[in-house]
Amino acid sequence: MPLYAHWILFSLIFVFVFFSFFWFLGFTWRKYKPTDEQKKNSSIVTIKYIFFYWLLDFFYMACFNDWLLWKFIFGCLILVIVFYNLANSFVVPKKRKGFEKLGLLQDFIIGIALTVYLLYIIPDLLLQEIMISVVSAVYGGLITLVGVALTIRFTKKESQEKEKEINKPLIFCDPFYRKPDIKHIYFGDKTKNKYVIMSIINSDKIQFKIVSLLVDSIEYKVDGINFLNKGDKAFLYFPREEEVEINEIILVTSSLDSYTYKFAISFGQEDYRLCATQIEEVIDVKF
Repeated sequence: MPLYAHWILFSLIFVFVFFSFFWFLGFTWRKYKPTDEQKKNSSIVTIKYIFFYWLLDFFYMACFNDWLLWKFIFGCLILVIVFYNLANSFVVPKKRKGFEKLGLLQDFIIGIALTVYLLYIIPDLLLQEIMISVVSAVYGGLITLVGVALTIRFTKKESQEKEKEINKPLIFCDPFYRKPDIKHIYFGDKTKNKYVIMSIINSDKIQFKIVSLLVDSIEYKVDGINFLNKGDKAFLYFPREEEVEINEIILVTSSLDSYTYKFAISFGQEDYRLCATQIEEVIDVKF
């Protein structure tokens, strides 16, 4: 390919990268309607991607012009960015989507291929052998550090899960309302004349706070008392319009270490009193 063709391709890539990323940014904003903070963060990420692909384009320019020094300058900058991203992705606990996973795979391929190429073009054979040893040691150390970080993260996550399980409330149903020293916990507007009443008992396992009640996805915040000691029994009151059928009740609680637990309450219905029959932990709830 003649030199002018490489320059044309370099220029086209430079312009294409700039406009394509900003077009994609505008497209996602129109589709998902992000907040101002999300717009700010996505703009920063877009600019970072543009500069990264421009750096790759400049490396391509150095290659077709056979500028050895600039090959190493641009190539080393790319490697620093690539392996920083890879190491950061393993160390920082974050759930990544398909596009982000594809980006990590791209970084890994670019990093390995570019490392091999840069080592190959070192003109001095003795220096090449030394650099191969150094790079091997550095990459081996990075892999070891990432492995240690993953182990620490896994151990910490496992410890947190055990702690969360230990501090999870154990709640029972009591449809018979027999205990005299019962607490009265209100949700929503206390001035309502009509209430639905439920009765629950806290076990002797753990103390906890009641945060809110979700009734068919409508959230009612606690008004007043919201703390249950071990063995406490409580009436739960929340407002209800007449002849409105209730399909789902979710009790949202919080342990003393601020973990949130959600419980689905199965019930039998009679007038404005709900006789709870079963309480199960809910993994996720759509608000």
